[in-house]
Amino acid sequence: MKKLYLIPLVTAILFSACKKYKEGPLISFRSVEKRITGTWQITEFTGNGIDSLQYYNDSCGANVNIKKREVDSDEYDMLFKGGQKNIYGRFHFENFDKIRVLFRSHENGNFRFMGPIISDIESYWEVLRLKKNELKISVDFNNISYKISFKRI
Repeated sequence: MKKLYLIPLVTAILFSACKKYKEGPLISFRSVEKRITGTWQITEFTGNGIDSLQYYNDSCGANVNIKKREVDSDEYDMLFKGGQKNIYGRFHFENFDKIRVLFRSHENGNFRFMGPIISDIESYWEVLRLKKNELKISVDFNNISYKISFKRI
């Protein structure tokens, strides 16, 4: 009978060890590729706790399209649309929770320095949550801690 009490404990330990992201999900049956590719809308954008969502919606657009590159199987393309101009980025996973990101402008290689989304400097994003319809990341960039949330559209 005592062995039956160990089953939930062992199961809880195994599942907590399998959790990839700080804010879950605990387990997913969908691959990272299937969860991250698609069209996303930025729903939260803060820098050091200050809400900057409207500023970024106006500057680089509220929507981003993420697709896997066909040529290089471990890289993804990002295209932010809807702002003053389209912003292009490319990233790959360093490991399950870290993404190495490099953004470039679509306009003749001109760069704009407006935080972690629009720059020509590589930044490391930490995935806090990646679900079918929800993506949440954090990034420290130029001594500012950003939190960015997306929902699938």
